[in-house]
Amino acid sequence: MTTIERATSSAGIKLPDINELLAQLHFDRQDPPAAQSDLDTIASDKNTIFVVARDGSKVVGMATAYIVAKFGKKIGYVEDVVVNETYRGQGIGTKLMERIINEAKEANITYLYLTSRAGRTAANAMYEKLGFEKRDTNNYRIK
Repeated sequence: MTTIERATSSAGIKLPDINELLAQLHFDRQDPPAAQSDLDTIASDKNTIFVVARDGSKVVGMATAYIVAKFGKKIGYVEDVVVNETYRGQGIGTKLMERIINEAKEANITYLYLTSRAGRTAANAMYEKLGFEKRDTNNYRIK
């Protein structure tokens, strides 16, 4: 039985589970593994909504929203939405995102933003089914 919960501390979350999920999400690049200090910071940050799916003590999915205060509103950026490949197709991703959306509403977030690679067909379909609208925008980054 998989459960969905908001994590407000890193207690009971195993770093190897998080790194396994991140490796599956970012299979096409070589990001450094997450450190325990990353997990501690993200889980305990009051401006972060960190939601995990558990099968017993194993974290098998996660989603994160980072809350940003702007003039006249608060917005959220959804990142690192991933379900362990052996658990996909069970609706866990939808449940993670529904929890993120509900927590964002409770936090009075005006807009939730996310990006997703075009090749993540199932994920993109899920986002649209949940009410996210595809926007025509340019996405930039600098390293």
